[in-house]
Amino acid sequence: MELHDVKILNGDLDTYRCRIDLNIEYAEKQGVKLHVHIIRPVVDNNEKFPLIVYSQGSSWLKQDIGKEMIQLGRFAKRGYVIALVEYRSVEVRGFPAQVLDTNQAIDYLLKKSSEYNIDKNNVLLWGSSSGAHTVLLCAMTKGLEMFSLKRDDNEDYKIRAVIDYYGPTDITKLVKEEDAYKYVELEPSPLSLLIDGANLWHSPEITDKMVPMNYIDKHRVKVPVFILHGTADQIVHYQQSLDLYECLLNNEVPTELYLLDGADHGGSCFWTEDIFDRIENFINEHIVVEK
Repeated sequence: MELHDVKILNGDLDTYRCRIDLNIEYAEKQGVKLHVHIIRPVVDNNEKFPLIVYSQGSSWLKQDIGKEMIQLGRFAKRGYVIALVEYRSVEVRGFPAQVLDTNQAIDYLLKKSSEYNIDKNNVLLWGSSSGAHTVLLCAMTKGLEMFSLKRDDNEDYKIRAVIDYYGPTDITKLVKEEDAYKYVELEPSPLSLLIDGANLWHSPEITDKMVPMNYIDKHRVKVPVFILHGTADQIVHYQQSLDLYECLLNNEVPTELYLLDGADHGGSCFWTEDIFDRIENFINEHIVVEK
């Protein structure tokens, strides 16, 4: 038998392939089962990878966890464990449930670090839109009693950096008070549910606790933040990212801000290899590499 036109290709034996572990329950609260979905490189040894905890944006409503799973899988192939975290939506519980749930998911993941090849010394947070708001608060409030799990066996860890995709940083500026009629007509109104029906513009005792910049200013939090926002965002104006960026700079916190010209609230332009390269360069500046 003659074999014609058979070609030998050089195999890239160093490229990671990834698997996804779906629907891993980390808690049940108010009758809602909460899961993490873990994307991780497949290895035959005990190699450890930085952990990225990802919070999918959803206007704080029930998350569509699969929305960016494929994109995140591409990034995981670079050598990261990425855990997509579910939190209680505002239909179940308002603020700060989303932050508390994410903190509990992080604790769960670190307790399972050997099972999922997680490097406990390198924890990073990534979120989009309301998910970015959630992870920013996780980073900036770490250790504060209001957001702690109040358990004796909590894992001790340091957040090395946050990746913020078009996250709101001051919800009182999302909607102008004179446009309140638009906000009230939403069914359900996620902002109203988030703050338990309080007045969005006249309840600083609630809303001030939801502004990441307040913690940076008061507690001098130094978690580095990479920010990406579209200049044509119709849901969260990029001024929200500018405000965060200015606060970070004023407090000498490492940060980078990129505005995507003409980009709206998400889209394929946020998930290019060029963007991934910039994110990875930022991560590499702040993670701890064992020598």
